[in-house]
Amino acid sequence: MEKSIKCVKAIPYQDILDLKEVLERMQSWEKPLLLLNDFFSDQNIPVNKKKIIREYYACRKIYHSYFKEVESMLQILDKQICVLTEKQSIPI
Repeated sequence: MEKSIKCVKAIPYQDILDLKEVLERMQSWEKPLLLLNDFFSDQNIPVNKKKIIREYYACRKIYHSYFKEVESMLQILDKQICVLTEKQSIPI
């Protein structure tokens, strides 16, 4: 019977912690995104235009911050994935 040699990447613990940090940053957006969801799913009639304008401005700021954060996190993740894929394989 022939044994196949399996290779795994040597991944430093710091790389795992870096990925965990990015995941935690993404999870921190859960509550602000729920606020946006509530705003856009509100079907109350009659419509209070002043309230909608105020809330729209706040939601726009939240979305803009979220968009910049996601853009930053995607760049970080892309770099981390490149580093992890270039790590040396070790036979087991």
